[in-house]
Amino acid sequence: MTNAPLDQMETLIPLFDALPRHGDSPAVLALYETGIKEYSYTELADDVKRLARGLVGAGVAQGEAVVVYSDPSPEYILACLGIIRIGAVVLPVDAQMDDATLQYVLTDSGARFAMSTIDKVERLCALADLTPFLLDAENDDPHGLRHLSDGPEELPCPGPDDPAMLFYTSGTT
Repeated sequence: MTNAPLDQMETLIPLFDALPRHGDSPAVLALYETGIKEYSYTELADDVKRLARGLVGAGVAQGEAVVVYSDPSPEYILACLGIIRIGAVVLPVDAQMDDATLQYVLTDSGARFAMSTIDKVERLCALADLTPFLLDAENDDPHGLRHLSDGPEELPCPGPDDPAMLFYTSGTT
């Protein structure tokens, strides 16, 4: 854990390490028609670590782009944090991209892995050879996040000059 001011941190790792310090306080709130689901800092920290270990165990390498193609959700946040924690690069893709643009992004980035949802993953896999992990899969689905837990206890540590995200834009931003 760290108490260092942000301007003294060289990487995001101290922020990940500090998550459990906030215990059962809410870290993420998901608003649904049926109510609110809370994710505590402890739950978030545990899930990020499990996912990070699983990504390494699945072969995701430090510095490698991992596609995230999903509507906003707590699992989207978890995916991004897990990817960043191991020093891989989050590659968020916009659902509004046409197939040619999306295929260019997938090819140009060299992505081998994707985090997506059941309703979106087919489009990705039709355009590129990707290993998918499903953000919204049932617990018994072998492509679900819950199955990404086998990996090393010792996680890679990204350096201060390592990228965390890679954005492809339409050029109008």
